Amino acid sequence: MIPLLVTGQNLAGLQESPYTSATHEKIHYGVRAGVNLTTSQFGHGTRESLQPLHSTGWTVGALAAYRFNHRFGLKAELGYTKKVNRFQDDSLGYENKLNLHLADFSLIVQCRYPVNIGELQSDFYFGAGPNVSYWMGSDGSLTTTAGTFDYPVVLSGEQAASMETLYLTGTNRWLLGLDVAAGIMMPVNRTHRLLVELRASMGFTTLGETWSTVYLEGLTSPDPAFLTQRLNSLTLSATYAFSYNLMESKFGRSTKEKEVKKRDPRKQKKDKSYLDTRIKK
Repeated sequence: MIPLLVTGQNLAGLQESPYTSATHEKIHYGVRAGVNLTTSQFGHGTRESLQPLHSTGWTVGALAAYRFNHRFGLKAELGYTKKVNRFQDDSLGYENKLNLHLADFSLIVQCRYPVNIGELQSDFYFGAGPNVSYWMGSDGSLTTTAGTFDYPVVLSGEQAASMETLYLTGTNRWLLGLDVAAGIMMPVNRTHRLLVELRASMGFTTLGETWSTVYLEGLTSPDPAFLTQRLNSLTLSATYAFSYNLMESKFGRSTKEKEVKKRDPRKQKKDKSYLDTRIKK
């Protein structure tokens, strides 16, 4: 009777839940896109008349994630982010907008909890981890009473006499920070997921040093210490991810699973009814 009971359990458990431990031990890949809201935190030594303003940007990228178990996982992301650093000087009467083009890398440790949204079983998660950005380049605009002037930005090199180019020296091209994120992961099917996430990014590295110089010939130069600011942002993003089981890819499905899958569904149902009748006897 014992073999019959075991066989019956195997037939009853052919439909695997997408939230079993076997499903959790998978690598997920995905694409991510979102919008961000950025503001500045000025360092000591800048004029009190400098006021940071909120500005929107955007981000796109790719990710890979690994789920250690039903609770914890690790997510790595690589992408491009545009952040807008905007501030105004009340005393001199101008507004400056500096667009930063960044290559981003982040690593987040996640903790997940199952939740139900109607009849949909999903995961709520939160996590934190470091982020590293490389400042690839910039451009901007300066608004005064005379109008708005667009300008390119040179982050390094010798200054030249130009009324159209902003020269910055002493910049920090590598920017470090901390990400804190929370979101919801909803299954589309057994292997595909949709993630909606809200993330706060706090900058640790200033855009420049106290000895940095800012030069734009013919226009009033911003405060030389304005580069001693950190960028903080809030990002709302959506990710479409799919899972990939390394064990199944390497070794394939078990022989037993393949044999069961090849059986005719009507015959499986008939076999199960026969087994149940034998068990009752």
